[in-house]
Amino acid sequence: MYAIWFTFQKEDETLLQNIIDTLSKKYNSISFKPHISIYGLTNIKLNKISNICQSISSESKPFNVDLLNISYSNNFWKTIFINLEKNIIMKKIYNNFNEKINKFENNIFEPHISLIYKKMSNEQKKEISNTFKLKKQFKINGISILHYSDKIEDWNIVKTFLFQKNN
Repeated sequence: MYAIWFTFQKEDETLLQNIIDTLSKKYNSISFKPHISIYGLTNIKLNKISNICQSISSESKPFNVDLLNISYSNNFWKTIFINLEKNIIMKKIYNNFNEKINKFENNIFEPHISLIYKKMSNEQKKEISNTFKLKKQFKINGISILHYSDKIEDWNIVKTFLFQKNN
């Protein structure tokens, strides 16, 4: 099974990774690479997904995403997360995947950056989400294909495609 992620420029990736690592150590959870899920999960062959990602990345240029707020939910995959504004570039790339691949099931595009995956009380999630002061924008510079596992520690990025368009 594979998922497709937006990836961050190095400075933003480092900032987010530090937050994720700090939370995972403090609350005894698994660390993971910062990302914004575009699509997943699918059993489509890696070479087909790679070709689509290569095509989309060659037509795209780096762009900024704006932070709306830090939130939490009862959904394990959105325990505590950064809610992002769904901008026109993100929508275009998501729609491009929709046009090229129609075998994904139950995919809803809700752009966010998860900061921790863990079962916690709402009080604890609220307290944690109120402790962050983050920058208002993050820069996206590419897309990655993740080999998914039920165990977060076994997640593996198999290919990354940097956006190539200059203007």
